[in-house]
Amino acid sequence: MRDTPRHAGIPSTEPLLYDKTNLGTALVYRCKGAFSLANHDQLGMLAEEIRRSDAAHTVLDLREVGYMDSVGVGTVAVTLKDTRARNRKLSLVPTPEIRTLLSASKLEGILALADSPEAAIGS
Repeated sequence: MRDTPRHAGIPSTEPLLYDKTNLGTALVYRCKGAFSLANHDQLGMLAEEIRRSDAAHTVLDLREVGYMDSVGVGTVAVTLKDTRARNRKLSLVPTPEIRTLLSASKLEGILALADSPEAAIGS
């Protein structure tokens, strides 16, 4: 995977890529690219995959996400709602820029945020 820009506010047409691994009892999705309108199909597939998962705890590792727009924020919010409705936990590992965006969107206070997947699982 190549480097992505670290600016949450510069539009990107870079595709969204992700892979998943088990870390203890949690399912960790390592994401790279853009959480954006340009990738709404991939975001929808990711959200659906998380919704269908049996994992009690899902971690979205966004440290390699170089851009997030309102569609990305909305996907996070809907995924959080879905996981909570099923009594499961969702944690995010954001970049500083994405953390600022989530704060401005008033989501920082209701999301479980961590600096690493390991820290998220320990919380």
